[in-house]
Amino acid sequence: MSRSPISIRPAALKDMPALIHLSEAAHWSPAQWEDIFHTENPLRLAWLAQSPQGPCGFLVANCGVKVDGAPPEWELENVAVASASRRQGVARMLLEALLMAAREAQASRILLEVRESNVAARLLYEASGFHLLTRRAGYYAEPTEDALVLVHVFDHPL
Repeated sequence: MSRSPISIRPAALKDMPALIHLSEAAHWSPAQWEDIFHTENPLRLAWLAQSPQGPCGFLVANCGVKVDGAPPEWELENVAVASASRRQGVARMLLEALLMAAREAQASRILLEVRESNVAARLLYEASGFHLLTRRAGYYAEPTEDALVLVHVFDHPL
């Protein structure tokens, strides 16, 4: 069975309808989405996954701020893949785009929170070099659940 080609590209303000549609479960308001494209300090980036059938996933990251010349610390804020496109490597490709951009920007590390029960996401993150930093008890609601804070640390040459 052949898979449809998926491309990853930076999202733009014109992609807001697709981002909002893909993120219905994330409960982000249109104003929150618009803020992604207008915030510069800290810079926030979004990537959109596109299949021949249309947008099928996205990832949003906060790119941090350099303080006293130290490399910024990034945060993966949101990632989602349309149900029809899951298990096709879309989230992995989005995560690879994030890792490449953070590495090129000389980020010190990337942090993220994930539901403890989200085994598929945890396995993806672990395979991409993330490891457990700490746990936030009762972080998520409906249902109440702990968040695992994962970190990917970059080794940059001095």
